[in-house]
Amino acid sequence: MRTTRFPRYIWGVGITVIPIVGNIGIRVIPANQKWGIVVCTWLATLISPVLVIIFSLIASNIKGNTKKSTVNNMFYIFYAAAAIAAPQLWSTDESPRYRKGIITNFVCLGGLMVTFLAFGLYVTQENKRRDRQEANRVVTSEENEDPDLTDKQDRTFRYTA
Repeated sequence: MRTTRFPRYIWGVGITVIPIVGNIGIRVIPANQKWGIVVCTWLATLISPVLVIIFSLIASNIKGNTKKSTVNNMFYIFYAAAAIAAPQLWSTDESPRYRKGIITNFVCLGGLMVTFLAFGLYVTQENKRRDRQEANRVVTSEENEDPDLTDKQDRTFRYTA
């Protein structure tokens, strides 16, 4: 059951636009407009809402305790690696335009938007496929007794976009 008008992957794409706008502002606002650059910097660093969407998609679309903990740990490892590597791209000799950092942000945020859209397309198609298969099969009482079935193994599991 969906609780909002738009699925979460669409919210993810929409919220990702905010840091992109901030990055564009940092690149194009004249250097003498200090407050404009400050506001765009705030927008460019507004990544927490995007993380909320990612965490909610992970929590609701991965089934199985081992698989879910593995995915969460891998996400944390990559997030930590990015947090270590990213500041190296923002050097004071490029201030206030930060060309390398802005280009990297555009690439990463654009990739994130594509990932959100690909995820939405995939889960929509997968749910339709599972619905077609479910309509043609007979349910037995022995099925799904294992509480640690993954989303791939549990044929009754439906992804939430």
